[in-house]
Amino acid sequence: MDEKMKKFIPLFVLLGLALVAVAIYIIVYHVGMPTRDLSGPQANFWLGLWQGLIVFLSFIASWFDNNIVLYQVHNNGFWYNLGYIIGLIIIGAGSGASRRGSKTKEKAKKQKQGQKSPIDDEAKNQGQEGAAEDSS
Repeated sequence: MDEKMKKFIPLFVLLGLALVAVAIYIIVYHVGMPTRDLSGPQANFWLGLWQGLIVFLSFIASWFDNNIVLYQVHNNGFWYNLGYIIGLIIIGAGSGASRRGSKTKEKAKKQKQGQKSPIDDEAKNQGQEGAAEDSS
C-alpha cells in the first residue's frame, strides 16, 4: 500500500464510525421515517426525498417497530413520489457507478500490463459459441 494512503486510514475509520453512529441514531429515534399514522400534515417532496434516502434504515427499524413502514401512505401525491424516487436513485446510482468504475480501471490496468482481462475472454468465448451455432 502506498505511504500516502496509509495516512488516510485513520480518517476513513473515523468517517465509517461516524456514519454508523448516524445510522444507529436514525434507527433508534426514527428520524423522519415513514409511519402508519394518518394524522398530521401530508408528507411532501422533501420528506419523500429523505425517506427515499433512508429506505434501508427504515427497513431495519421496521423489524423492531410495527408502526414503521417503507413508504409514507399519508402523502401529497406526485411531489412526495418524485422525492422518494429521486432518493432511491441517489442511493442506487452510487453503488452501481462505483462498481462499474472499478471494473473499467481493472481492465485498463491489465491492458497496460499486456494481459487480457476475464471480461475480454468471456466476450471472445461467447462470440465463438455463436459462430459455432450459426455454422451448424
